Amino acid sequence: MSLMIDGVVKATAQVNATSLIDYVLNVDVPAGRHNVSLKLSNPASGRSLITGVIAIVNPLLVVVPPASSLPVNMNIWSPGEGSNFPLNTWTSISGAADGGTGIDKVQYYLNDSLMCTVFSAPYNCGYLTSSQSEVVVLKGVATDKSGTKSQKVVTFTVGSAVMPTPTPSPTPVPAPAPAPVPAPAPAPAPAPAPAPAPSPSPSNISVTIWSPGPGQNYPTNYWTTFSGIASGGSGIVNVQYYVDNEFYCKTTTSPFNCSYLTPTVSGSHTLTSVAMDSNGATGSTTVGFTVGTVEPAPTPVPAPTPTPVPAPEPAPGPAPVPVPAPTPVPAPTPVPAPSPISLLSIYPTAENVLAFNNKVDMSVSTTNGGGLKSVNYFIDDVMVCSSSSAPFSCYSWKAKPKGTRTYKVTVTGKDGSTATKIALITVR
Repeated sequence: MSLMIDGVVKATAQVNATSLIDYVLNVDVPAGRHNVSLKLSNPASGRSLITGVIAIVNPLLVVVPPASSLPVNMNIWSPGEGSNFPLNTWTSISGAADGGTGIDKVQYYLNDSLMCTVFSAPYNCGYLTSSQSEVVVLKGVATDKSGTKSQKVVTFTVGSAVMPTPTPSPTPVPAPAPAPVPAPAPAPAPAPAPAPAPSPSPSNISVTIWSPGPGQNYPTNYWTTFSGIASGGSGIVNVQYYVDNEFYCKTTTSPFNCSYLTPTVSGSHTLTSVAMDSNGATGSTTVGFTVGTVEPAPTPVPAPTPTPVPAPEPAPGPAPVPVPAPTPVPAPTPVPAPSPISLLSIYPTAENVLAFNNKVDMSVSTTNGGGLKSVNYFIDDVMVCSSSSAPFSCYSWKAKPKGTRTYKVTVTGKDGSTATKIALITVR
């Protein structure tokens, strides 16, 4: 914060951007009429706010009104206004929020129904498009720690749905001194010196890629998000993504997301996710995806079967009467039994020590041929969260009270089968 008299900085001070506090700056000002102004600057975002008054100064007192706090701002990066997505396709909703007394949470609504709540940046959320064509209204609402809200609304389409023609509205009267809207952050640039994906050593680290799904198709020159989860080992410290065995990005916080701009040329690609724990052990998984229009590989034409050359006829004579062999009865084809649900891993694990009162990312990794129906999370046999849609994670529980807690996860498959896993976790 800078105090200026007639455009000249007379005093500066550091301020607390998350609470309202009175500040006193002592300056010497000659008697007379002066322009007194305050400039508040945020070096991290490059934004600033200036407020000022005209003051008549006598030899005793100068009164300067306190500056107002920066407003809450909400912006949606993806999807853009008028974007179109294929049917039944995983994508990611992403945005940014700042200002006010510090952002407490960001909520995303689809057609006025709450889809997800995110409590920390980056404010991303996985989304599976409908199996039917539709027009979707997405609303992002940011709330700061004092309860002040700001929202952003975009409209996009799924499948063959057509954007509605907007109704012209009267020209609004501009409000005085509107707060500047921050420009979207630039897309992350690829590392200047790509390195081939390392060959991970065997470990008990579990890695799952949520998006893209196997064989998923994206348009060319299109922003999307790589997302996934990793657990196990001695505690995950980072996850690296490789596109076609070339390093693309690295992230150190869960959920492990990374923005990705698809190429301008159609083609098939592979995405490898490599997770590393604090001891340097790694685990990985790979999925394939396509961009644009990819022609299927041509069906190979089988080589012609050579015509057998008949053997020379034997000398004439009485031929033995062949005795036909009994026709074998084929054994019935066994019908495979449905594979039961299997809970591979849960997060957090017994190796994790959780900070008191911090929100915890609860997640699971399962295998089940019939599909997953729901996941319930319990702390000391009390259910704290339930999820019935992919990626079946929860972010609402705060780690408390302190001590050793019994953490139980129960998953239910669409075929009715269930599995439970229990771990003792520590809250400090």
